[in-house]
Amino acid sequence: MNGWGLMKYFLGLKLVQGEAGIFMSQERYDVEVFKKFKMISCNPVSTPMEFGTKLSKYANRDLVDVSKY
Repeated sequence: MNGWGLMKYFLGLKLVQGEAGIFMSQERYDVEVFKKFKMISCNPVSTPMEFGTKLSKYANRDLVDVSKY
């Protein structure tokens, strides 16, 4: 691939090559998903949920006694 310059896209991933390394992002894919679901004008949020929140499907119910089974 000599003489083609720096790679910008590979397998749908955006590539940015610099002195610190090669960085990949799915920005193009994200934009397509936002367009598909009509969310392109939504406001971005840096942290979409409260920091430190622990999610569990067993949060509000008793755990099953495994010794019975």
